[in-house]
Amino acid sequence: MNAKNKIVLISLFLFQNHYCHGQTNSDYPVEVLKLGKTKLYDKAKWFIYCIQSDRKVRFLSKTGIKTNITYGTLPLKFENLQLRGDTLEINFNFYYKGEVVDKLTDNYPHRGAVYIGNSGKIVMYTTNGHARYVWAKCDNPAKCIFREEKPLQPEVIRYIKANKNKLDPWFRKEAIKRGVIKETLK
Repeated sequence: MNAKNKIVLISLFLFQNHYCHGQTNSDYPVEVLKLGKTKLYDKAKWFIYCIQSDRKVRFLSKTGIKTNITYGTLPLKFENLQLRGDTLEINFNFYYKGEVVDKLTDNYPHRGAVYIGNSGKIVMYTTNGHARYVWAKCDNPAKCIFREEKPLQPEVIRYIKANKNKLDPWFRKEAIKRGVIKETLK
Protein backbone atom coordinates (compact mmCIF):
# COMPACT_ATOMS: atom_id res chain seq x y z
CA MET A 1 0.00 0.00 0.00
CA ASN A 2 1.55 3.31 -0.99
CA ALA A 3 1.78 6.35 1.27
CA LYS A 4 -1.10 8.19 -0.45
CA ASN A 5 -3.50 5.28 0.12
CA LYS A 6 -2.38 4.99 3.76
CA ILE A 7 -3.07 8.68 4.30
CA VAL A 8 -6.52 8.38 2.72
CA LEU A 9 -7.40 5.32 4.86
CA ILE A 10 -6.14 6.96 8.06
CA SER A 11 -8.07 10.15 7.27
CA LEU A 12 -11.23 8.18 6.60
CA PHE A 13 -10.81 6.26 9.85
CA LEU A 14 -10.35 9.48 11.84
CA PHE A 15 -13.36 11.13 10.21
CA GLN A 16 -15.47 8.03 10.82
CA ASN A 17 -14.62 7.92 14.52
CA HIS A 18 -14.90 11.67 15.02
CA TYR A 19 -18.27 12.14 13.37
CA CYS A 20 -20.42 9.63 15.21
CA HIS A 21 -19.64 6.64 13.01
CA GLY A 22 -19.42 8.74 9.90
CA GLN A 23 -22.84 10.36 9.95
CA THR A 24 -23.44 14.04 9.25
CA ASN A 25 -26.49 16.25 9.16
CA SER A 26 -26.94 15.28 5.51
CA ASP A 27 -28.13 11.92 4.23
CA TYR A 28 -24.54 10.87 3.58
CA PRO A 29 -21.61 9.79 5.74
CA VAL A 30 -18.70 12.21 5.94
CA GLU A 31 -16.38 9.84 4.04
CA VAL A 32 -18.76 9.68 1.08
CA LEU A 33 -19.19 13.47 1.00
CA LYS A 34 -15.46 14.10 1.31
CA LEU A 35 -14.71 11.87 -1.69
CA GLY A 36 -17.70 13.13 -3.71
CA LYS A 37 -19.14 9.61 -4.06
CA THR A 38 -22.81 10.26 -3.24
CA LYS A 39 -24.08 8.81 -6.52
CA LEU A 40 -22.08 5.61 -6.03
CA TYR A 41 -23.30 5.41 -2.42
CA ASP A 42 -26.95 5.75 -3.51
CA LYS A 43 -26.48 3.22 -6.31
CA ALA A 44 -24.84 0.68 -3.99
CA LYS A 45 -27.56 1.05 -1.35
CA TRP A 46 -30.35 0.88 -3.96
CA PHE A 47 -28.87 -2.22 -5.64
CA ILE A 48 -28.41 -4.01 -2.30
CA TYR A 49 -31.98 -3.22 -1.27
CA CYS A 50 -33.34 -4.42 -4.63
CA ILE A 51 -31.31 -7.64 -4.53
CA GLN A 52 -32.33 -8.50 -0.97
CA SER A 53 -35.70 -6.72 -0.56
CA ASP A 54 -38.19 -9.57 -1.01
CA ARG A 55 -36.03 -12.22 0.65
CA LYS A 56 -37.09 -13.33 4.13
CA VAL A 57 -34.71 -12.95 7.02
CA ARG A 58 -34.03 -16.42 8.46
CA PHE A 59 -33.25 -15.85 12.11
CA LEU A 60 -31.21 -18.43 14.00
CA SER A 61 -33.42 -20.53 16.28
CA LYS A 62 -31.25 -19.67 19.30
CA THR A 63 -32.31 -15.99 18.96
CA GLY A 64 -35.93 -16.87 19.69
CA ILE A 65 -37.03 -14.36 17.03
CA LYS A 66 -40.09 -15.74 15.26
CA THR A 67 -41.06 -12.83 13.05
CA ASN A 68 -41.68 -13.05 9.33
CA ILE A 69 -39.91 -10.03 7.81
CA THR A 70 -38.07 -9.24 4.60
CA TYR A 71 -34.88 -7.28 4.07
CA GLY A 72 -36.76 -4.48 2.30
CA THR A 73 -38.38 -3.48 5.59
CA LEU A 74 -35.13 -3.26 7.55
CA PRO A 75 -32.76 -0.30 7.86
CA LEU A 76 -29.56 -0.64 5.82
CA LYS A 77 -26.95 1.49 7.57
CA PHE A 78 -23.53 2.62 6.38
CA GLU A 79 -20.68 0.60 7.87
CA ASN A 80 -17.52 1.75 6.12
CA LEU A 81 -15.85 2.88 2.94
CA GLN A 82 -12.52 1.54 1.74
CA LEU A 83 -10.44 3.09 -1.01
CA ARG A 84 -7.51 1.11 -2.43
CA GLY A 85 -5.96 2.60 -5.55
CA ASP A 86 -8.80 2.86 -8.08
CA THR A 87 -11.02 0.43 -6.12
CA LEU A 88 -13.82 1.75 -3.93
CA GLU A 89 -15.75 -0.51 -1.55
CA ILE A 90 -18.86 0.78 0.24
CA ASN A 91 -20.30 -1.46 2.97
CA PHE A 92 -23.58 -1.41 4.87
CA ASN A 93 -25.33 -3.66 7.37
CA PHE A 94 -29.00 -4.54 7.73
CA TYR A 95 -30.33 -3.99 11.25
CA TYR A 96 -33.16 -5.56 13.21
CA LYS A 97 -34.09 -3.79 16.47
CA GLY A 98 -30.63 -2.26 16.78
CA GLU A 99 -28.71 -5.48 16.07
CA VAL A 100 -26.71 -6.28 12.94
CA VAL A 101 -28.76 -8.92 11.11
CA ASP A 102 -25.69 -10.98 10.17
CA LYS A 103 -25.23 -11.79 13.88
CA LEU A 104 -28.81 -13.11 14.12
CA THR A 105 -29.10 -15.20 10.95
CA ASP A 106 -27.48 -18.10 9.16
CA ASN A 107 -27.82 -16.45 5.76
CA TYR A 108 -25.51 -13.61 4.82
CA PRO A 109 -27.07 -11.00 2.55
CA HIS A 110 -25.11 -8.79 0.20
CA ARG A 111 -23.89 -5.88 2.27
CA GLY A 112 -21.66 -3.79 0.05
CA ALA A 113 -20.59 -2.88 -3.45
CA VAL A 114 -17.18 -2.66 -5.13
CA TYR A 115 -16.38 -0.25 -7.94
CA ILE A 116 -13.15 -0.35 -9.96
CA GLY A 117 -12.03 2.66 -11.95
CA ASN A 118 -14.38 5.43 -13.00
CA SER A 119 -17.04 3.41 -14.81
CA GLY A 120 -19.60 3.69 -11.99
CA LYS A 121 -20.41 0.01 -12.53
CA ILE A 122 -20.62 -2.35 -9.58
CA VAL A 123 -18.19 -5.21 -10.29
CA MET A 124 -18.58 -7.15 -7.03
CA TYR A 125 -20.74 -7.31 -3.94
CA THR A 126 -19.51 -7.99 -0.43
CA THR A 127 -21.01 -10.32 2.18
CA ASN A 128 -20.12 -11.37 5.71
CA GLY A 129 -20.35 -15.02 4.73
CA HIS A 130 -17.71 -17.52 3.69
CA ALA A 131 -17.44 -15.95 0.24
CA ARG A 132 -16.46 -12.37 1.05
CA TYR A 133 -16.95 -11.17 -2.54
CA VAL A 134 -19.59 -12.11 -5.11
CA TRP A 135 -18.94 -11.19 -8.73
CA ALA A 136 -21.56 -9.13 -10.55
CA LYS A 137 -20.96 -10.36 -14.06
CA CYS A 138 -23.29 -11.43 -16.81
CA ASP A 139 -22.04 -12.54 -20.22
CA ASN A 140 -24.95 -10.94 -22.05
CA PRO A 141 -26.24 -7.92 -20.05
CA ALA A 142 -29.16 -7.42 -22.47
CA LYS A 143 -30.57 -10.81 -21.47
CA CYS A 144 -29.29 -10.89 -17.92
CA ILE A 145 -31.77 -11.99 -15.27
CA PHE A 146 -29.36 -11.88 -12.34
CA ARG A 147 -30.28 -9.35 -9.69
CA GLU A 148 -26.61 -8.54 -9.19
CA GLU A 149 -26.49 -7.21 -12.76
CA LYS A 150 -30.08 -5.93 -13.06
CA PRO A 151 -31.49 -5.64 -9.55
CA LEU A 152 -34.86 -4.16 -10.47
CA GLN A 153 -36.42 -7.39 -11.70
CA PRO A 154 -40.23 -7.72 -12.18
CA GLU A 155 -40.64 -9.62 -8.88
CA VAL A 156 -38.76 -6.86 -7.06
CA ILE A 157 -41.01 -4.20 -8.59
CA ARG A 158 -44.08 -6.20 -7.50
CA TYR A 159 -42.66 -6.55 -3.99
CA ILE A 160 -41.93 -2.81 -3.71
CA LYS A 161 -45.40 -1.83 -4.90
CA ALA A 162 -47.20 -4.40 -2.71
CA ASN A 163 -45.21 -3.44 0.40
CA LYS A 164 -44.72 0.29 -0.14
CA ASN A 165 -46.06 1.18 3.31
CA LYS A 166 -43.83 -1.36 5.07
CA LEU A 167 -40.55 -0.51 3.34
CA ASP A 168 -37.62 1.07 5.12
CA PRO A 169 -38.06 4.87 4.73
CA TRP A 170 -34.86 5.33 2.67
CA PHE A 171 -35.81 2.47 0.33
CA ARG A 172 -39.37 3.82 -0.07
CA LYS A 173 -38.13 7.35 -0.77
CA GLU A 174 -35.66 6.04 -3.34
CA ALA A 175 -38.37 3.90 -5.00
CA ILE A 176 -40.52 7.04 -5.36
CA LYS A 177 -37.56 9.05 -6.67
CA ARG A 178 -36.80 6.32 -9.25
CA GLY A 179 -40.46 6.06 -10.36
CA VAL A 180 -41.14 2.55 -9.05
CA ILE A 181 -43.77 3.87 -6.64
CA LYS A 182 -45.97 6.46 -8.33
CA GLU A 183 -46.21 9.10 -5.60
CA THR A 184 -44.65 12.44 -4.96
CA LEU A 185 -42.04 12.89 -2.28
CA LYS A 186 -43.16 14.74 0.83
